[in-house]
Amino acid sequence: FYTMALKFNGSSVINDTGTESSSLLQSNALIRAGKYAEAKTQLQSYLAAHAGDKNAEALLGVADAYTNDAAGAAAAFDLAGTIPDQFKVVAAKAYADAAVDALKAKNNDQAIALSDKALALQQNVNTLFIQGTAYANAQKYPQAIADLEKAKAQAAAGQADTATINAIDASLATSYIFGGQVDKGVTLAKALKQRDPSNSRVDDTLASYYNQQAMAAMKAGKKAEAISDLEAAAQAGEGGHARVVPAGD
Repeated sequence: FYTMALKFNGSSVINDTGTESSSLLQSNALIRAGKYAEAKTQLQSYLAAHAGDKNAEALLGVADAYTNDAAGAAAAFDLAGTIPDQFKVVAAKAYADAAVDALKAKNNDQAIALSDKALALQQNVNTLFIQGTAYANAQKYPQAIADLEKAKAQAAAGQADTATINAIDASLATSYIFGGQVDKGVTLAKALKQRDPSNSRVDDTLASYYNQQAMAAMKAGKKAEAISDLEAAAQAGEGGHARVVPAGD
């Protein structure tokens, strides 16, 4: 999980980027003083006259991040090039927050790309979960499974709370089921339902899967199998424990 606090050094001259610009030093000082909105305004004015200044973009990224403008921060950090070490955690969180916004907007490709940038700066359970969910939404299940398994391992090692583990498991079970590892997915789904009986995402996943299986069975003329799948879907829809129906039954 991210901690946004900047690391201060003991120097009386505040210069996080190595700039020689007095204007940028002043903006840097404003950021260090927590005056983010003021710094942002000053940096935007500076960039209007000095387009492409990477030090200014890095500072603007920080100011944007602290004023909850994740999209603006991500864009600024993109233009900054190499991000100063002391800003990397801030930049990672900005990219992750922008990825969440992209995920909510159902722009899975953008969410994946932004998560990549965040993970390149700092490995983080939340970001792995975001990226894994975006991959699953895009039906890229092998990539989703890889990210979500890694997120789960890191969450368990970091003693994450139950809600975090449950959220990861819900996405992971979905990815297993639709990614061709049905038995593994159903087993995980059942374990999750025991821990969290109110988890409706698992029910929706199982119901959707068995409905798809039923339709495929009907098209193949396997009426009995289709009926069994529909019963399993109904059980899942009611929050029950669905079962895997072996092919040919």
